[in-house]
Amino acid sequence: MIMKLASPRRGRAPGLVHQEVRMSRAMVGSLLLALLPLLSGRAAAQGFDLTVPGIMRGPELYGREPQQVRWSADGRWLLFRWNEPGTPWREPLRPYRVRAEAGARPERLDLALADSLAPLAEPGPRSPDGRRRVVSVRGDLYLVTLGTGELRRLTDTRNAETDPAWSADGRRVFFTRDGGNALELTLADARIRQLTDIRPGPEPARDTAKTAQRAALARDERALLGAVRDRLWQDSVARAERDARDARGPKPLWLQKDERVVELAVSPTGAAALVLTETRAAKARDTRVPVFVAADGYTADTAVRTKVGDEQATRRVGLMRLPSGETTWLDPLPQDSLPPSVLALRGWNDAGTHALLLAISRDNKTRVVSAVRADSAQVVPLETLRDPAWIGGPCFTCAGWVEQGRRAWYVSEADGWAHLYTVAPDGTGRRQLTRGDWEVLDVEAAPDGRTFRLHAREVSAH
Repeated sequence: MIMKLASPRRGRAPGLVHQEVRMSRAMVGSLLLALLPLLSGRAAAQGFDLTVPGIMRGPELYGREPQQVRWSADGRWLLFRWNEPGTPWREPLRPYRVRAEAGARPERLDLALADSLAPLAEPGPRSPDGRRRVVSVRGDLYLVTLGTGELRRLTDTRNAETDPAWSADGRRVFFTRDGGNALELTLADARIRQLTDIRPGPEPARDTAKTAQRAALARDERALLGAVRDRLWQDSVARAERDARDARGPKPLWLQKDERVVELAVSPTGAAALVLTETRAAKARDTRVPVFVAADGYTADTAVRTKVGDEQATRRVGLMRLPSGETTWLDPLPQDSLPPSVLALRGWNDAGTHALLLAISRDNKTRVVSAVRADSAQVVPLETLRDPAWIGGPCFTCAGWVEQGRRAWYVSEADGWAHLYTVAPDGTGRRQLTRGDWEVLDVEAAPDGRTFRLHAREVSAH
């Protein structure tokens, strides 16, 4: 269904209008019309072999469902991955495209053509004016003009440039390089500037502690040997120059031992960034599962996961002010002394004044949806949901922004069923948009910020 935010009307739930998902049905319908003649013709030509191999063919008999169905940027093509009926089951799905019109026949794409078309079908954030999209494909960034399909390659490196996002004015693109630092690309001149300086830890110690004997020996060396004094003086000058250069850029953020950056989200204004990190559990022990059928003829062990209750990785999130690089570590669960079991970023609002944060306690009994203020690093709880058994349910990590970022949305089981809610970033004006003995399974906010596309069990709760 499609749900639109609207003004309340008599005889209708406040703020809700229900319509069909016409675009999704049109996409599926066009694809089925294109594939139906091919499927029926192949089935009639082959017939059916009533043998065990024939009966067990499965997808070889009735064909495979198209996967990763997407519109091209100009809206003229449907791109998808598929295999024709009769293709051996071992074959991986191949890239195809078909014109979005009745009677069109699917066209298999070779590797070169599929690679060239990939940026045109890749999903990505839209520009503030809705006319362009920036995407990351195979570690490089592309700018796609919607409607015309015009393509501009922004980066061409061996590094992995991912997680693109737009600035509020639509003139810059923020992205991460190799998952470690945030950079800014100005579209007018393609100039790239590094915004953060996050370094793997721990921070090296400049002066190591010495025993009394070694400290006395070092003093004697400096007093007696001019070469030692000269070298120490040169080192101090080089360090001072290096510190002066570093002071002109963002302050380095040294991570802890075994800590890595999981996500880095720059605000649309470029004035702040949220840094989400994870530190692996040093004492955790993986479960080993033997693999008896191996190419070399020897049994091998596969590390699967830790056992329930074993030591888990920990996450933390900080607000970094730009361009200074000053970082304030946040407390998303102020009433819990343990780190959260789930900690996820759900994006900035359009104005860049607030970011959305979701945290679940280590015992999985409390979930807190919060807004983080960019100006003060204050964490404002929007909803605290507790369950004495286990917090969870359909779409329980779904959250985002609507109405140009003036309201946050999330799914909650506050009334016993998973339903859609919105709230202002200061925690006021909470509204329940859906209700009843059924549950919302998935939510997608449309680019206009006023419409939701829902996957729900509205007919039945089961």
